[in-house]
Amino acid sequence: MLSGAIASHVLWHQAPLQGYGSASFLFIAGTLVLVTAEKQARKRLALTGLIGFVAEVIGVHYGWLFGRYSYTEVLAPNWLGAPIVMICAWFILIGYVNQMLLQFQIAAWIEVCIAGAWMTVIDLLIDPLAAHPFKYWNWIETGSYYGIPLRNFFGWFVVSVMIFSVEKLFFRTRKAQNQ
Repeated sequence: MLSGAIASHVLWHQAPLQGYGSASFLFIAGTLVLVTAEKQARKRLALTGLIGFVAEVIGVHYGWLFGRYSYTEVLAPNWLGAPIVMICAWFILIGYVNQMLLQFQIAAWIEVCIAGAWMTVIDLLIDPLAAHPFKYWNWIETGSYYGIPLRNFFGWFVVSVMIFSVEKLFFRTRKAQNQ
């Protein structure tokens, strides 16, 4: 998904699926993740998506998680100031990181920290494209990283660690299972 968006921007100097297509693309990708996941994983993914969405709503209204920003209409429809499709975006990324960490036999707390760092690195790649050429959101409070405040990435780490901790606490995922 990210590579297609980058290629579209580089080759044609435009955002792929401009307009409501971007939201549709995320929704379809999220649906595919849910449909192909096992029943227990679907519950976990839905919960993690909701936690991520609540973080987005808090971030948009209060600015203290990620910095001050607002969503545009590109990913509409919005609810409580955040695009509903962000639920899918969060659980797609969480599912991806969980799947990539399956092969490692490490302590849960180390896995949670690695997962949080991995999610933050993903945001370091996504945010400059999403905010600027794709115009999914606007940064009101700017910063030194492509106009993005550094506390956004700290917020992503904290929210991601919280999500992965909730997963470990409530779902006690086993390495032998498909995540």
